[in-house]
Amino acid sequence: MTVKIRTAQKADLPQLLSIYAPYVTRSTATFDELVPTLTDFTQQFQQIRRSYPYLVAENDQDQLLGYCYAHAYNSRFAYQWSVETTIYIVDSAQGQHVGQALYTALEQKLKTQNIVNIFACITAENAKYR
Repeated sequence: MTVKIRTAQKADLPQLLSIYAPYVTRSTATFDELVPTLTDFTQQFQQIRRSYPYLVAENDQDQLLGYCYAHAYNSRFAYQWSVETTIYIVDSAQGQHVGQALYTALEQKLKTQNIVNIFACITAENAKYR
């Protein structure tokens, strides 16, 4: 499978929210208790895009397979070169190196922003979904 990585667009958001929703409802990965509204999801997207990359992966048929982004790790000045990353992949694309492609592209973009620390906050949940 060929995976193309590109910058996320506002028009992608309904599909991205549909990728995100099962992670909220069936796992603890998001730390959210409720699926956000499209309005809230859009506001978060716009806030992140002002400062950091927000990328999507798609297949040859232009179907979205997943997305990732970076956001500020901490608001204190000393953390200005640090970010936290987020990634979500559709079930059908699990194990097909989509996450690797997304993170590689994200890291390359973050290097151009002189980001030197990249963190991920990951749950210790054993089951894929609860």
